[in-house]
Amino acid sequence: MSNYGEWQESKKEYKMEKRKKRHKSQLVLLAIILIIGIPLVIIVGITKGSESGKESVKPMTESTQIKKEFDSFKKQILSETTQMVESEANFNEFVKAYSSGSFSQVEAYENVKEYRDIINQHRSNLMAMKFDERFPEKLGAHLTEGKSKILDGVAMKDSALASLLEYLDDGKTSELAEYRENSPLYLVGVKAGLQEINVVEKIVNPKKQSTGKASK
Repeated sequence: MSNYGEWQESKKEYKMEKRKKRHKSQLVLLAIILIIGIPLVIIVGITKGSESGKESVKPMTESTQIKKEFDSFKKQILSETTQMVESEANFNEFVKAYSSGSFSQVEAYENVKEYRDIINQHRSNLMAMKFDERFPEKLGAHLTEGKSKILDGVAMKDSALASLLEYLDDGKTSELAEYRENSPLYLVGVKAGLQEINVVEKIVNPKKQSTGKASK
């Protein structure tokens, strides 16, 4: 075979080899698309299915149902805040007794630590309180804000007690000053929170409010 013939033959083989490689790469690409694409289609299908299957939450419209849900939430909040006010009054009595020398430093530290645990239990109880997500949005915003303000007061009390423990442990006057500054904000937060709850009370139970004013 002449040089030209050999060249043509090798050229033919080269083209065939190139075609095989191209065909092979196309198959590999197709396999990758199938591997990635199929699970993606499944995932999208599942997601769309779950979204379409999820019913939209319809807000409460019946006044009886709204009143029942509000009264249930309010009862929980009032029960908790009543206990909070009572335990705070008892703690203030302890502070007075400690100031007059009725408790040792160790006893005082233990009492403060115990009261801080009580405060944090109140925090946990409040955070667990929820109302039905179907509750009217505008009214629900006041309930959420009310609970948030009470929790802000709890956070300030927790911070104040931490400062008091530091004072009892290290005797730093600056920590005592921190306690005196932050401690009163506890009941300020509770009061502000209850005012938000009362806004909803006036809307949901207007007769109750007017009766209360008349009796005064």
